[in-house]
Amino acid sequence: MRRFAFVFALVFVFVGVAGVGIPATQEASGSSSATCMIVVKKIHGKRKRVRVCKRTPKPALPSAGTITATIAFDSSVVSVASGAGSLWVTTENRRLLRLDPATGQVVASIALPDSEWPENVAFGEGAAWVAVASGDTVGHPELDSVLRVDPSTNAIASRIPVGHSPEGIAFTPGAVWVADHRSEVAGKSPTGMFSVSRVDVASGRETARVRVETRVTADDQARFCCGPQGATAAAGAVWVADPTAGGPGDAFVVRLDPATNAVVATIPLQGNHACGDIAADDEGVWIAAACDDTIVTRIDPHTNHVVAKIVLDSLAGSLGIGLGAVWASSYKALNRIDPRTNTVVARTPIPSGAGLLAIGSDAIWVASGGRLLRIKPT
Repeated sequence: MRRFAFVFALVFVFVGVAGVGIPATQEASGSSSATCMIVVKKIHGKRKRVRVCKRTPKPALPSAGTITATIAFDSSVVSVASGAGSLWVTTENRRLLRLDPATGQVVASIALPDSEWPENVAFGEGAAWVAVASGDTVGHPELDSVLRVDPSTNAIASRIPVGHSPEGIAFTPGAVWVADHRSEVAGKSPTGMFSVSRVDVASGRETARVRVETRVTADDQARFCCGPQGATAAAGAVWVADPTAGGPGDAFVVRLDPATNAVVATIPLQGNHACGDIAADDEGVWIAAACDDTIVTRIDPHTNHVVAKIVLDSLAGSLGIGLGAVWASSYKALNRIDPRTNTVVARTPIPSGAGLLAIGSDAIWVASGGRLLRIKPT
């Protein structure tokens, strides 16, 4: 604060007193830049050379896209996915809605079972899949499951038991992978073993439970929560984000080999969180920090190393890859990230807040409270 006050005072003197200006340097400072000069002026009767700076804001980023449609619901949107020519939306009042993206009309409404928290939806392997965390995760962990919704009937075709408190969902050919957010339970005690469930699409059964973390501590809560959360598949692997591990700042990403159901790499996020979304393609694995953090971290799937950290304007939440860019929703906006430069190159403000997003054939769909926004990329 003292430094900024000092600079302001010098700028004031520079404007009010005539002197000889000599260009000096350009400085970058967050969202603004500073033009600095050496001026000669009288101070207490003596001529002195003084360096003064005038700060100017950086030019505003161009728009990432235009909001071309707004669809309102009677309950807040929890998650959204795109598939089978439709949008699939889960809401806080435990509904799965199927929407026609051309008209925004709801073409099917499917009641979901009770869950400890609002359900996550993903589309892959010819169906919509919804993660359901049992309302009584200690007393009845067998109720934790993933639902398969058949798009030809708009009905729940099966409910498949998986690990404890499922959240993130990913797909490889013939398989669905579910991140189990809480540790397994023996009796009524948490074991500290956190896993990822593999479901075989053909048989509709869990065929593997891959252990990704084991916590050894006397703290029951730390052994219980919270573990694997986001999941995605790309570059011949399944990628799972563990948001907190041993404590804040200990987040990491696990790489699983779907051919062996084994962990082949554990990648620390170098002090950043992983409470938000995860998305990937063959060139990058992207993790939104969330947890009051503005960082999007990029991992190179060829080296399993963190190669970039991108700072958003506000809390980093959801991610998507498509339409020539990486898209990240922050608390205040939709951000377009250029994967060639690892920088935010465009931004569309969303005053009511931006939530989870999905990439359609020609638009980005962003949840914002009880609304779904259609954004046409610029």
